[in-house]
Amino acid sequence: MAKYLYHIPTKQIRGFLSKHKDLFVKALNHKDMFIYYKNFGKSFYALQVGEFLRFYKIDADYAFANRSYLHLFEERFLKNFYDLLNLREYCSLYGNQKEIFFIFIYILQTKDKTLADSFIQKVFIHFYTLIKRAPKKDFIQIAQGICKARKLTLKESYTDKTDGKITFSLFVNSEEKVRLEGNSIKTLRKKAYKRLVFEILDS
Repeated sequence: MAKYLYHIPTKQIRGFLSKHKDLFVKALNHKDMFIYYKNFGKSFYALQVGEFLRFYKIDADYAFANRSYLHLFEERFLKNFYDLLNLREYCSLYGNQKEIFFIFIYILQTKDKTLADSFIQKVFIHFYTLIKRAPKKDFIQIAQGICKARKLTLKESYTDKTDGKITFSLFVNSEEKVRLEGNSIKTLRKKAYKRLVFEILDS
Protein backbone atom coordinates (compact mmCIF):
# COMPACT_ATOMS: atom_id res chain seq x y z
CA MET A 1 0.00 0.00 0.00
CA ALA A 2 1.28 3.44 -0.88
CA LYS A 3 3.02 5.63 1.69
CA TYR A 4 0.71 8.67 1.88
CA LEU A 5 -2.56 6.79 2.17
CA TYR A 6 -3.62 8.80 5.24
CA HIS A 7 -4.23 11.80 2.97
CA ILE A 8 -7.28 10.04 1.48
CA PRO A 9 -10.48 10.77 3.51
CA THR A 10 -11.08 7.07 4.18
CA LYS A 11 -12.67 7.62 7.59
CA GLN A 12 -15.21 10.11 6.22
CA ILE A 13 -16.01 7.81 3.30
CA ARG A 14 -16.66 4.82 5.50
CA GLY A 15 -18.76 7.02 7.77
CA PHE A 16 -20.75 8.11 4.72
CA LEU A 17 -21.24 4.49 3.64
CA SER A 18 -22.46 3.59 7.12
CA LYS A 19 -24.86 6.55 7.20
CA HIS A 20 -26.35 5.74 3.78
CA LYS A 21 -26.14 1.95 3.98
CA ASP A 22 -29.93 1.53 3.79
CA LEU A 23 -30.08 3.47 0.51
CA PHE A 24 -27.05 1.57 -0.78
CA VAL A 25 -28.58 -1.82 -0.02
CA LYS A 26 -31.95 -0.71 -1.43
CA ALA A 27 -30.25 0.21 -4.73
CA LEU A 28 -28.45 -3.13 -4.80
CA ASN A 29 -31.74 -5.01 -4.31
CA HIS A 30 -33.89 -3.06 -6.78
CA LYS A 31 -33.28 -4.13 -10.40
CA ASP A 32 -34.16 -0.85 -12.13
CA MET A 33 -32.60 1.28 -9.42
CA PHE A 34 -29.46 -0.88 -9.63
CA ILE A 35 -29.11 -0.27 -13.38
CA TYR A 36 -29.87 3.46 -13.12
CA TYR A 37 -27.43 4.10 -10.26
CA LYS A 38 -24.73 1.96 -11.91
CA ASN A 39 -25.00 3.74 -15.27
CA PHE A 40 -24.95 7.25 -13.88
CA GLY A 41 -22.34 6.37 -11.26
CA LYS A 42 -20.08 5.34 -14.12
CA SER A 43 -20.88 8.65 -15.85
CA PHE A 44 -19.97 10.61 -12.71
CA TYR A 45 -16.71 8.67 -12.46
CA ALA A 46 -15.90 9.42 -16.11
CA LEU A 47 -16.45 13.14 -15.46
CA GLN A 48 -14.04 12.94 -12.53
CA VAL A 49 -11.47 11.28 -14.79
CA GLY A 50 -11.89 14.11 -17.30
CA GLU A 51 -11.45 16.73 -14.58
CA PHE A 52 -8.30 14.99 -13.37
CA LEU A 53 -6.80 14.82 -16.87
CA ARG A 54 -7.56 18.50 -17.51
CA PHE A 55 -6.41 19.83 -14.14
CA TYR A 56 -2.98 18.18 -14.37
CA LYS A 57 -2.61 19.05 -18.08
CA ILE A 58 -2.45 15.36 -18.97
CA ASP A 59 -4.78 16.11 -21.87
CA ALA A 60 -2.08 18.27 -23.50
CA ASP A 61 -0.94 15.03 -25.15
CA TYR A 62 -3.98 13.17 -26.49
CA ALA A 63 -2.20 9.83 -26.88
CA PHE A 64 -0.96 10.06 -23.28
CA ALA A 65 -4.41 11.19 -22.09
CA ASN A 66 -6.08 8.23 -23.82
CA ARG A 67 -3.71 5.78 -22.14
CA SER A 68 -4.34 7.49 -18.81
CA TYR A 69 -8.11 7.32 -19.30
CA LEU A 70 -7.97 3.57 -19.93
CA HIS A 71 -5.64 3.12 -16.97
CA LEU A 72 -8.09 4.79 -14.58
CA PHE A 73 -10.86 2.41 -15.69
CA GLU A 74 -8.78 -0.76 -15.50
CA GLU A 75 -9.69 -3.35 -12.89
CA ARG A 76 -6.24 -3.23 -11.33
CA PHE A 77 -6.68 0.51 -10.73
CA LEU A 78 -10.30 0.32 -9.55
CA LYS A 79 -9.23 -2.32 -7.03
CA ASN A 80 -7.73 0.52 -4.98
CA PHE A 81 -11.24 1.94 -4.55
CA TYR A 82 -12.73 -1.49 -3.80
CA ASP A 83 -10.20 -2.10 -1.02
CA LEU A 84 -10.71 1.34 0.54
CA LEU A 85 -14.49 0.85 0.56
CA ASN A 86 -14.45 -2.80 1.71
CA LEU A 87 -16.87 -3.77 -1.05
CA ARG A 88 -16.13 -7.50 -0.90
CA GLU A 89 -18.88 -8.10 1.66
CA TYR A 90 -21.51 -7.05 -0.90
CA CYS A 91 -20.19 -9.01 -3.87
CA SER A 92 -21.47 -12.48 -3.02
CA LEU A 93 -25.00 -11.09 -2.65
CA TYR A 94 -25.28 -8.30 -5.19
CA GLY A 95 -22.86 -8.73 -8.10
CA ASN A 96 -19.37 -7.74 -9.17
CA GLN A 97 -17.31 -5.06 -7.47
CA LYS A 98 -17.22 -2.69 -10.42
CA GLU A 99 -21.03 -2.44 -10.60
CA ILE A 100 -21.30 -2.00 -6.84
CA PHE A 101 -18.57 0.63 -6.91
CA PHE A 102 -20.38 2.72 -9.53
CA ILE A 103 -23.59 2.51 -7.50
CA PHE A 104 -21.70 3.83 -4.49
CA ILE A 105 -20.19 6.64 -6.60
CA TYR A 106 -23.68 7.69 -7.72
CA ILE A 107 -24.93 7.88 -4.13
CA LEU A 108 -21.80 9.69 -2.95
CA GLN A 109 -21.91 12.23 -5.79
CA THR A 110 -25.59 13.03 -5.29
CA LYS A 111 -25.50 13.17 -1.49
CA ASP A 112 -22.13 14.84 -0.83
CA LYS A 113 -20.41 16.19 -3.94
CA THR A 114 -17.62 17.86 -1.96
CA LEU A 115 -16.61 14.61 -0.30
CA ALA A 116 -16.97 12.76 -3.61
CA ASP A 117 -14.64 15.20 -5.38
CA SER A 118 -12.07 15.06 -2.59
CA PHE A 119 -12.12 11.28 -2.29
CA ILE A 120 -11.98 10.43 -5.99
CA GLN A 121 -9.37 13.04 -6.94
CA LYS A 122 -7.09 12.10 -4.03
CA VAL A 123 -7.29 8.41 -4.92
CA PHE A 124 -6.49 9.34 -8.52
CA ILE A 125 -3.40 11.38 -7.69
CA HIS A 126 -2.30 8.93 -4.99
CA PHE A 127 -2.37 5.72 -6.98
CA TYR A 128 -1.92 7.12 -10.49
CA THR A 129 1.56 8.36 -9.66
CA LEU A 130 2.63 5.38 -7.53
CA ILE A 131 1.58 2.32 -9.55
CA LYS A 132 4.68 1.25 -11.46
CA ARG A 133 2.92 0.46 -14.72
CA ALA A 134 0.94 3.69 -14.77
CA PRO A 135 1.73 6.30 -17.43
CA LYS A 136 4.39 8.52 -15.94
CA LYS A 137 3.87 12.12 -14.88
CA ASP A 138 6.25 13.42 -12.25
CA PHE A 139 5.33 15.26 -9.06
CA ILE A 140 7.25 18.38 -10.07
CA GLN A 141 4.86 18.95 -12.97
CA ILE A 142 1.87 18.10 -10.79
CA ALA A 143 2.87 20.49 -7.99
CA GLN A 144 3.59 23.28 -10.45
CA GLY A 145 0.23 22.68 -12.12
CA ILE A 146 -1.63 22.85 -8.81
CA CYS A 147 0.13 26.05 -7.77
CA LYS A 148 -0.53 27.68 -11.13
CA ALA A 149 -4.23 26.71 -11.02
CA ARG A 150 -4.58 28.05 -7.47
CA LYS A 151 -2.48 31.16 -8.19
CA LEU A 152 0.12 30.20 -5.58
CA THR A 153 3.74 31.39 -5.71
CA LEU A 154 6.14 28.44 -5.63
CA LYS A 155 9.87 28.85 -4.94
CA GLU A 156 12.83 26.53 -4.32
CA SER A 157 15.82 27.04 -2.05
CA TYR A 158 18.83 24.89 -1.22
CA THR A 159 22.03 25.24 0.78
CA ASP A 160 25.25 23.19 0.95
CA LYS A 161 26.50 22.41 4.42
CA THR A 162 30.12 21.94 5.44
CA ASP A 163 29.55 18.23 6.10
CA GLY A 164 28.55 17.70 2.48
CA LYS A 165 24.82 17.51 3.20
CA ILE A 166 22.30 19.51 1.20
CA THR A 167 19.16 21.16 2.57
CA PHE A 168 16.37 21.64 0.04
CA SER A 169 13.21 23.64 0.76
CA LEU A 170 10.01 24.49 -1.07
CA PHE A 171 8.08 27.67 -0.30
CA VAL A 172 4.46 28.40 -1.17
CA ASN A 173 3.50 32.08 -0.88
CA SER A 174 6.76 32.67 1.03
CA GLU A 175 5.86 30.00 3.63
CA GLU A 176 8.20 27.02 3.90
CA LYS A 177 6.14 23.88 3.25
CA VAL A 178 8.83 21.23 2.83
CA ARG A 179 12.42 20.94 4.06
CA LEU A 180 14.56 17.89 3.36
CA GLU A 181 18.21 17.04 3.94
CA GLY A 182 20.36 14.62 1.97
CA ASN A 183 23.24 14.09 -0.42
CA SER A 184 21.68 14.54 -3.86
CA ILE A 185 19.91 17.71 -4.96
CA LYS A 186 18.14 15.77 -7.73
CA THR A 187 16.75 13.18 -5.30
CA LEU A 188 15.80 15.78 -2.70
CA ARG A 189 13.98 17.86 -5.29
CA LYS A 190 11.88 14.90 -6.45
CA LYS A 191 11.04 13.88 -2.87
CA ALA A 192 10.21 17.45 -1.85
CA TYR A 193 7.79 18.00 -4.72
CA LYS A 194 6.17 14.64 -4.05
CA ARG A 195 5.55 15.61 -0.44
CA LEU A 196 4.36 19.07 -1.44
CA VAL A 197 1.64 17.63 -3.67
CA PHE A 198 0.03 15.89 -0.73
CA GLU A 199 0.55 18.87 1.57
CA ILE A 200 -1.35 21.06 -0.91
CA LEU A 201 -4.09 18.48 -1.45
CA ASP A 202 -4.69 18.38 2.30
CA SER A 203 -4.82 22.19 2.66
